[in-house]
Amino acid sequence: MKQLIATIFAAVATVGVAQNRVGANIVFIGNSITFGACLAQPETDAPPARVAEYLERTKSIGNVEVANLGVCGLTTVDWLPGGEFFQNAIAAADKFQQSDKPLIFSISLGTNDSAVEGPTGTPMSVDDFAQNLYTIIDALAQRYPQASIVVHRPIWYSPNTYNSARYLAEGQAKLRKIGDAAEAVVNERFRAKDRGRVYVGDVSGWDYFAENQQLFVEEPGQAGIFRLHPNADGAKELGRLWAEAIYEVWRHESPTTVELKSGAKLLLYPPTSTAADKAVIICPGGGYEFLASDHEGTRMAHFLSANGTAAAVLLYQMPNGDCQIPQRDVREAIDYMRENAGQLGGFQQLGIMGSSAGGHLASTASTHFEGRHKLDFQILLYPVITMDAALTHGGSRRNLLGPNPTDEQVNLYSNELQVSELTPRAFIFFSANDDLVPSLNSLRYAEALVRHGVPVSLHAYPTGGHGWGWSDGFFYKKQWTSELLRWLESF
Repeated sequence: MKQLIATIFAAVATVGVAQNRVGANIVFIGNSITFGACLAQPETDAPPARVAEYLERTKSIGNVEVANLGVCGLTTVDWLPGGEFFQNAIAAADKFQQSDKPLIFSISLGTNDSAVEGPTGTPMSVDDFAQNLYTIIDALAQRYPQASIVVHRPIWYSPNTYNSARYLAEGQAKLRKIGDAAEAVVNERFRAKDRGRVYVGDVSGWDYFAENQQLFVEEPGQAGIFRLHPNADGAKELGRLWAEAIYEVWRHESPTTVELKSGAKLLLYPPTSTAADKAVIICPGGGYEFLASDHEGTRMAHFLSANGTAAAVLLYQMPNGDCQIPQRDVREAIDYMRENAGQLGGFQQLGIMGSSAGGHLASTASTHFEGRHKLDFQILLYPVITMDAALTHGGSRRNLLGPNPTDEQVNLYSNELQVSELTPRAFIFFSANDDLVPSLNSLRYAEALVRHGVPVSLHAYPTGGHGWGWSDGFFYKKQWTSELLRWLESF
């Protein structure tokens, strides 16, 4: 058996070739501030042009193309689906869709919605603004499910603003509430419900421009000189603020792809914070036949990276009866992660996470290892653990070991039999009514961990069946995600 293990886990030199999705196409939805009103050359000096310049020069993400659809005087009412301006956004996005660059919508609305009188739909309540904004975002998210949508808070204007429309102090006070409402729409109606790739963008513009009023054009109005539109320097600064927020979304939704020597791929998700104490390799399930890489992979990675843990989704290769293949992929992934920890938040602890058959792969990596490939923790969702024909998932066993495995192979890959005192601590959760992978897989593995003195956190939910992953339809989603974060913070 030792010889078999040594053969399966022979050291493989890791050669990581990192490839980013290059560039971005950005559709800017907005008003006169987005358009670049009062600027001599808005086509080159308006905030959208400055965003492209900043992303290309400072962030080196490749070619960035923009469609500046900002129009003076528009409110969220003007931008509602079905209208002329929304159709212009659709036309621009459809044109961008012809390339393979990521599509991003940048939305900055609310300034005109805050007016006391003048623009379409005013005076408008904050609730009406929020509903309009939701309708716009929802229509874009449904039509372009792979696009990212970034919603910026509107920037400050002076309390004596009064041009062809009347704003004044009342409008300024409402604009603050509109900014809060915009954030709430994103966080409560999209992010919290995991609906679409919708993000809060820049939130610092209000204070920044209030404190740097030299960045505005001084405009004569009916209540004296007012400040509403950024000047050339202000447009450059606003472009920088928007670009920083857009870059974080681009980085999040366009992970660096690492091609390992074995042929497997890693999708890297650095922590959104500057540093990370932990990192995790995520192994999606799929019965060793395919990969459920979205709801058991990238969505998990988004969640973990947003909460301070570096993550990498391993797109491992299917074994087709050759049990060495996925384990080799995992070992290469471990090597790459440790060799590149500095680029992933400088983490000190590396763990592995797996769902269903991916849970079998994760538990294999946690129980079959030598030297540098020892992991620090494991996270298992409704895992396949055993290869015992009476309890295993038949498809996973057949795809991993072939139709006629030997008794030695069955015992070797029944991971409840391979636990030792060196096995890393575990977090295991499953549904008691799982009729695809019997709960005894998790229970026997947990019992073996306890018997060998390995810390284990075991969570059995009464309903949910199998394969819920990141699904909102799983009743206990909020519970398991919060329990996982608390566990990760506990060591």
